[in-house]
Amino acid sequence: MCIRDRYIISASFDKSLKLWDGFDGKFIATFRGHVGPVYQVAWSADSRLLVSGSKDSTLKVWDIKMKKLMFDLPGHADEVYTCLLYTSPSPRDRQKSRMPSSA
Repeated sequence: MCIRDRYIISASFDKSLKLWDGFDGKFIATFRGHVGPVYQVAWSADSRLLVSGSKDSTLKVWDIKMKKLMFDLPGHADEVYTCLLYTSPSPRDRQKSRMPSSA
């Protein structure tokens, strides 16, 4: 299970991911596409995407808003036990980080 902002996502041996609203507990969606148990899930920094890793040797990238698979990433020779989704900061965010703080 993974919690991000207001969402809760779970990964399961039933080959699916399930998404709930963390404020009211309402079920939102099921994400299906893996053909083996799902071991791991990670959020993007902006909570728009998540990536899942599975016994089926793939990573899958999901769009939370559209509730659909964006990318299927095969290539591992064996099960995927962990994953991390890194999204680089937007140009606006990079500019903010360069601004000197006023003292």
